[in-house]
Amino acid sequence: MTMQPYWDRNIRVRLLSALAQVPGLNRLLCLLLVSAVCLQAQSLEPLARAYREKNSPQNKAPLAAFAAAHPKDLDGALALFALGASEKLPAEAVRLLEKAGPRLPKLGDYIAMLLASNELALKNYTKAIQHSNIVFSYVPLSPLGARTAPIAAKAYLETGKPTLGVQILRKFAADIYQPAGELLLAKCLEAAADKPAAAIAFQNVYYQYPGTTEAVEADGALHRLRSELGGAYPPPMPQAILGRAAKIMSKSPRLARTELEHVIPVLGGADREVAQVRIGEAELRSKVFDESRSYLSGLALSAPEADAERLFHLFTIARRKDDESGMAKALNELAQKHPKSTWRLNALVSAGDYHTLENNHATYEPLFKACFENFSSTPQAALCHWKYTWSVYLRRKPEAADRLREHLKYFPTSDNANKALYFLGRLYEDSRDAASANTLFNELSRRYPNTYYAMLARERQKGLKTAAESVQATAFLNEVKLPSFQFDATVKPNAETQARIDRSRLLGAAGLMEFLELELRFGAKHGAQVLLSAMELAAAFTKRGEAARGLRWMKNLVPNYLYIPIQSVPPQFWELLFPLPFRDTVEQHAQLRSLDPYIVAGLIRQESEFNPKVISYANAYGLTQIMPATGRDLSRRLGIKGYTTRSLFLPEVNIQLGAFYLRMLLNSLNNHVEATLASYNAGKSRADKWLGWERYREPAEFIETIPFTQTRDYVQSVIRNANIYRSLYEGKPIAVTSKNEPSPKPNASSAAGNKKRTSKVSK
Repeated sequence: MTMQPYWDRNIRVRLLSALAQVPGLNRLLCLLLVSAVCLQAQSLEPLARAYREKNSPQNKAPLAAFAAAHPKDLDGALALFALGASEKLPAEAVRLLEKAGPRLPKLGDYIAMLLASNELALKNYTKAIQHSNIVFSYVPLSPLGARTAPIAAKAYLETGKPTLGVQILRKFAADIYQPAGELLLAKCLEAAADKPAAAIAFQNVYYQYPGTTEAVEADGALHRLRSELGGAYPPPMPQAILGRAAKIMSKSPRLARTELEHVIPVLGGADREVAQVRIGEAELRSKVFDESRSYLSGLALSAPEADAERLFHLFTIARRKDDESGMAKALNELAQKHPKSTWRLNALVSAGDYHTLENNHATYEPLFKACFENFSSTPQAALCHWKYTWSVYLRRKPEAADRLREHLKYFPTSDNANKALYFLGRLYEDSRDAASANTLFNELSRRYPNTYYAMLARERQKGLKTAAESVQATAFLNEVKLPSFQFDATVKPNAETQARIDRSRLLGAAGLMEFLELELRFGAKHGAQVLLSAMELAAAFTKRGEAARGLRWMKNLVPNYLYIPIQSVPPQFWELLFPLPFRDTVEQHAQLRSLDPYIVAGLIRQESEFNPKVISYANAYGLTQIMPATGRDLSRRLGIKGYTTRSLFLPEVNIQLGAFYLRMLLNSLNNHVEATLASYNAGKSRADKWLGWERYREPAEFIETIPFTQTRDYVQSVIRNANIYRSLYEGKPIAVTSKNEPSPKPNASSAAGNKKRTSKVSK
């Protein structure tokens, strides 16, 4: 929440103290009087936001006073809107919203949706329908249609018009919150006397959303309909039955086994055999490996896909037990009996990854080769081909250049295409073909301008003795048809975009950030300019001190931002994607530890997206994602007094510890930046192991050899982030300086224990 000015808080405290001495005045009245006095020094947004975040009389009073003090202007109307949007009593909410509505024509659909919801709660069904229809017919197209549809459907159901409820729910089916929407549809269908269709809708809830309260209600309805319909009852599809068990399996293998045993009698043929196999999978997922293997080995199956799945699970058991002979046996049986089964493909990829973890290239190369040769049309083929190609390249085999060209030719949209361009260019350099190398590096920089490998390519070009391009290499690139990434770099909003922005700013002023978010997201998908919508959304959160949330929305709405040339869009676009809150703290501790501040910033962006309160799935805390045990050890070394695990949520403390830890790792790894980052993410013992696998000619070869996709992407991303941060902030003054506590003097450092893997933050 935006903090009120210090002097404003002082005025309020003094007035409250004085008024508290007046006989007969209660606390709420005091709050109203004090708020009225302070209104001229207070803006609407923090008042509205405080009330939205905590619906309490203490927060409501100043907002109500603000509304009363602005009876005719826009701010007063927005204050009424904010009060109505958070009001718990439906009748009072209706009063406030009806009073605000005429003064907020640009937000008519939001007013109407909230009125419809509250009128429904008051059982004023006709009014709920009338307000809902305003939303459905609103111009510009309202983002609230899917939220309003269930309101209208319930009102139609209550007024004996369930068919209209069915129509409105089906119109917005793609966006309605599930499974509540499907359950409501089923009820409307049943009320409309279409019981077979109602049964199918109830089945959708029961089979697709196990474990929910809606599924329990649907189960009861299905028992009733089965009795009522008799032979006309539509039987559930086997895929739905098995799908429900699969969803349960992901959360509770034991419950999934019970479910499968229950449904086997109603299944037949191949579906029955699949269910039998998945009982063995449930044992496998429960880590009862010997029992699972014994059960699966004893199954006699006639359905090919069921048998292929059985063999895959036997392969998985062998892998879990590090039984390489068992893995090979299952792979051989899959190749002989089911050569084109997806289960064989999954086993090949899994086996290849298993042997990659031990750098056993003689074993994993033929596995990946079999993958892309036998399953060339599958999504896994491109990755298998790259892993094989990389192994060939790293071992300096003569076929490396052909394999790199092959990857670009057959998999031009692969995530590894930019790597293939870079390393093919490096081979041209080795053969003293500078023109061809330059051609590939130019193409890499043009199509993938902000990626790690484009950064490397530009550095390589500085050492080339020619700026000429190769006719032969150009012809090859014209053949491979690499993807082009289109984006609208227009900085002037069109009418649709401007309307969305105007509405969002009104919503933000009313403290309704969830509505602001909804408006701009919806606009980006329905005609508004995506880039400008993303910037407006991110800027709104960044202004409120939530740069991390703004960054996430930029990445969400503009996922291909790495392929946008930096100079083609406004600087603010990149500053929102690469924010640098706590910059002074980052620079202070980077300087203290002789670190590149942009590496530290790049690391924080990748670890936490600058969210100081985040906790990863691995239980790492804060900006630099420090494990509690590591934090305790580092705090002792630094002599930080009063340290607790919750201190890791403090940016000053977390950055201090993260910088200290990063310097320790750098020292222990001879200032090898790439290995240090790998160690920070996956642990030092692993980084040491990977360093010893090969004789790398350049850091990029070490990075690409890291067998963990998460860690490999992490190292590349941090270095890429640092490069972009440097281009954005180097030499520029700090706009807003946070207050830092003085850092304690560090103790003599020594190597710390390994840090567990932290959560992955994409791109």
